[in-house]
Amino acid sequence: MENYAYFYNSDNGDREYDADSMTDWLLPFFTTGVFNGQLQVTANDDMTVTVSGGYCNIAGKVKHFVNATTFDLETASGTLNRIDNVILRRDDTQRDIYLMIEKGGNAQTPTAPDLTRNGTIHDLKLAEIYISAGTIAITQANITDTRMNADVCGWVAATVKEIDFSQITAQFNDFFAIYKNSIAGEYAAFLEDIGATEQQAQEAYDKMVASFQNYAEAQQALFEEWFKSMKDQLSEDAAGALQLEIDAANQKIAELEEKFTQTATAYIGGYIGDYVAG
Repeated sequence: MENYAYFYNSDNGDREYDADSMTDWLLPFFTTGVFNGQLQVTANDDMTVTVSGGYCNIAGKVKHFVNATTFDLETASGTLNRIDNVILRRDDTQRDIYLMIEKGGNAQTPTAPDLTRNGTIHDLKLAEIYISAGTIAITQANITDTRMNADVCGWVAATVKEIDFSQITAQFNDFFAIYKNSIAGEYAAFLEDIGATEQQAQEAYDKMVASFQNYAEAQQALFEEWFKSMKDQLSEDAAGALQLEIDAANQKIAELEEKFTQTATAYIGGYIGDYVAG
């Protein structure tokens, strides 16, 4: 079968469709089975069963059973039991889908016949009918509905039950791994740069504080030396008043030093914050 899109009109014989084209078109969309609630097998309280009408899809081949179908069951054994299958068969040799009863073997402990599934036959089992020895009438209790069993029949359903994101997720994970490695290097360099800037700022701050302290100490030493030379020339009262002024001046120096320290600290902290934000 050629690879082309379904279904366009033929243009000078460039499109050829057949029954298999329709089968191939249906396969990706619907599972094999019977449509929900259809083709049910019911007992008639005699040796017959009836299969209601409905639709089925078997590997892309579809049939609509418009009317119910009634089957006669073979007479029960007088001493042994058996299990018959109610079969929905796709027969590619007959080019049809049809209903049938497949008789099981007589046994003390019977088993249902195996399904036929080969190159030309594909069976679905609608139900099993247990026919015990001497049975003259089948009741609903003797029928096991197997339509919901996907291994032997199943309901027709959409094949796409959920979207598979595994391929997209794998692609994103690969991208994110590369991005994470890249940004990790940039982040490490950023931290190193911040550390160096912080160290430089701390060194500059320490240098300013030391310079201020050295200046204050030098000025205080000069003043004390001057005061010592002048001390003997002043009266006792004048000397006391001058000492008070000196103490007041020293207090002012200490306050200025503390204020300068706070201001410098705030400035450097702001500088580092602006650098990080920028």
